[in-house]
Amino acid sequence: MPKLRKLTIQGFRSFGSAPQVLDFSSEVAAIWGPNSQGKTSLAEAVEFLFTGSTVRREMMASAQDEFADALRNAHLPSDAAVYVEAEVDLEGNCHTIRRTLEADYAKKENCRTRLEIDGAPAEESQLASLGIALSEPPLSAPVLMQHTLGYLFSAKPQERSQYFKALLEVSDLDALSAEIRGAIDEFDTAEPTVAALERCLAVAPLQSTIQPLLGKWKKLPDVELAVSSAAKNLLSDIGSRVPDALNERIEAIQEELVNRRARTFPVEGIDAPSSHTWSQFPSALWQSLEEFKTQSETIDAETQQLVALFNQAMQIPKIAEASETLDCPLCAAPASLTPERVEFIRLQLANSAAYQKARSNAEGCIQRIHSALTTLKQTVTEALVGHAVWSPEQKAEKGFSTERMIVLLGDEAIGEIEKWQEADRAYGSARTALLTLADALLPTLQEYSQGVTSLGSVEDLKTAIERITAASTSLTEARSNYLASQQPLRVRLTTLADQESATAGWQDFIDVAGDCSGLRDALHRHQARQKTLADCRRAIKDIDTAKAAVFNHRFEELSAGIADWWEMLRRDEPSYFDQVSLRKGAKRNIDFKAGLTPETDRHQAKIRDVISVFSYSQLHCLGLAAFLARAEREQPGFIVLDDPVQSSDEDHRAPFTHEVIKELANRGLQVVILTQTHALWQDVQYTYGHRNADIFQLSLTEPTSGTQVVKTSDDLQVMLSRVEPYVKSRSPDILKDAGIKLRDAAERLCKEMLVKDRRTNGDGTAAISDYTNKNLSELRPKVEPLFIDTDHSGKFRTCIRWLNRGDHDTTPPNAGEIKTAYGYLKLLKKVYL
Repeated sequence: MPKLRKLTIQGFRSFGSAPQVLDFSSEVAAIWGPNSQGKTSLAEAVEFLFTGSTVRREMMASAQDEFADALRNAHLPSDAAVYVEAEVDLEGNCHTIRRTLEADYAKKENCRTRLEIDGAPAEESQLASLGIALSEPPLSAPVLMQHTLGYLFSAKPQERSQYFKALLEVSDLDALSAEIRGAIDEFDTAEPTVAALERCLAVAPLQSTIQPLLGKWKKLPDVELAVSSAAKNLLSDIGSRVPDALNERIEAIQEELVNRRARTFPVEGIDAPSSHTWSQFPSALWQSLEEFKTQSETIDAETQQLVALFNQAMQIPKIAEASETLDCPLCAAPASLTPERVEFIRLQLANSAAYQKARSNAEGCIQRIHSALTTLKQTVTEALVGHAVWSPEQKAEKGFSTERMIVLLGDEAIGEIEKWQEADRAYGSARTALLTLADALLPTLQEYSQGVTSLGSVEDLKTAIERITAASTSLTEARSNYLASQQPLRVRLTTLADQESATAGWQDFIDVAGDCSGLRDALHRHQARQKTLADCRRAIKDIDTAKAAVFNHRFEELSAGIADWWEMLRRDEPSYFDQVSLRKGAKRNIDFKAGLTPETDRHQAKIRDVISVFSYSQLHCLGLAAFLARAEREQPGFIVLDDPVQSSDEDHRAPFTHEVIKELANRGLQVVILTQTHALWQDVQYTYGHRNADIFQLSLTEPTSGTQVVKTSDDLQVMLSRVEPYVKSRSPDILKDAGIKLRDAAERLCKEMLVKDRRTNGDGTAAISDYTNKNLSELRPKVEPLFIDTDHSGKFRTCIRWLNRGDHDTTPPNAGEIKTAYGYLKLLKKVYL
């Protein structure tokens, strides 16, 4: 477990610009300071170091802006850094943790800090690598302060529940349960095909054959047979001819559905148009066309026309291999094709190679553009809104009009209908504009594809294509807008038509029956999903049961731990801590229970809530006991306790000092105690002197200088340091005071030498407190045998003779005697301690 070896604080709350250092070498440390000297600032500095915040802001402020500028010492120079640093020993390896304040709390913002481990930037999660595991918020750090003692009793039920679930390590079960519930919510969605099939059950002729499909798994032939039978039943029910093939039966139902719906309204008249096909061309295409134009300019027109002829001539082996004059194979002119003329043909072909390649590429590009534009025109021509294929007479015959829509849907639908009309017109305009551009460019492309040498300006062609691309984009947007305005109208009109014609569910049946294989797969997915959902729900139930069992068991363990520390603090009282547990039948209410008993055996105890029966002192002790039980469970390695025993609670100071601290140290926890009670501080100092307890004092005399830390574990050194300013004085009164102080130092030297000797000889219980109220006359005979040099013994006796005069009305020691006695005591301390 980690142990604190050094704590350095600068500029944090009451601490000033000079770093204050606390060195720890023992498992017990006591720090004393009166009120308002910096004890709580020190405790909060440890909390700030490990969490980057202070919990007091969350617990005590009515509004968080009350803590604006609360962390930086108000008197600190603007260029002074604010930081807390600790050296932590983990199994013999020391690491440095430093937290620097970069921006203080503001009215609406949290503070900003920088954490470093061994000089490198770090996150709080990396503290775990040093053995420092923070607990559940808000009491994350191993620091107990007055404002956090009562948190467990004042927290709201939900907050108390969350704290204990995390503390007892069952929050992970809650997280797992919540994750499964979330998965159920996400997974428990109807398979669209199965949902459509379920809607078919509303059609009476379909029920008997459709219902079995929703049961056990079915093979494809079973699905096809059921669907075919259902189609037969529906057609028979409406008195229609029943074809033999399933697809013909579905077509017959579809035709009947359209006819019946049309009696109410021809819904297909507002069907959305199909999408069209178009894509932009890469820049390489335009580069190829530009390259062809460039190559064309390097070869004259006559050569361009003869290149093909030359190329064909060189394919004739007799010409390609000619070494003498030949008759011309084209015109039969005798001896006209000389070797020189053949070489000329080869040269012309070589010079035109780049041109030929560019021309081939250009022809491919033109063909690509021409093909794309032809396909575009075809798909746009076919992309018509439903009613666009009807003549005015057909529309009238079918009853397709906006007036009919208003009659069917009511005046409240006028806005939707007008929106649809606007989208219909916009789509028609966008379609016409695109077709016009395509028709204008197609003849030119046709010409280019027949002879690419006629290619005009590439830039003009590119501009024309860009206009078509823009028009295509506009048409896509117009179609999207049309779909958005058409969909709600179609749903309402279809629903109304199905109601009027008693065909509700027919369309769903047509949709699922048209793909029996897809229906089979959907049914299998649905059944698998239902099984998985059932398994998940059983898992949640099992987790909740297990969580309750684990929760109760761990509450029993925690209760036993709290009771253990409670009994050390307040043994044999008629009111006692009984248990902390989950309220019966509740999921988040956690109760602290107290027992009230007239007998010490507690058999007749009455159980009540601690809040209702415990005094403030008892609640204070219970908060301390709960914190110590948590620390024992989590093993943070060290804990910081700010005023763990109230100054008004003297009866419980001794049990805390002699039992609780001892037990904490025995269980491997380093204990740092901050107190305003001087008696508690002294108790720790004397009781754990044999453990070399670290003893400190805090003082705040100048706000601008901040809290000062003085280590007083070495009491003899402190005593001698206090005399040093007096040794050069000539004033009799001052010399008399110096004599008294040096006599006290001599007594302390004797006590420490005696304790050291006893421990060296195996008495591990030897403590300074064993010699309380013993004076020099009693101590000198016991300590003189310990001097290893007679000169040392003589110096000590001389000191005592001089210093005894300081306690009486006789002439006090003179300046020389005081100075010499001071030197002797420093020498003896160095040699023997």
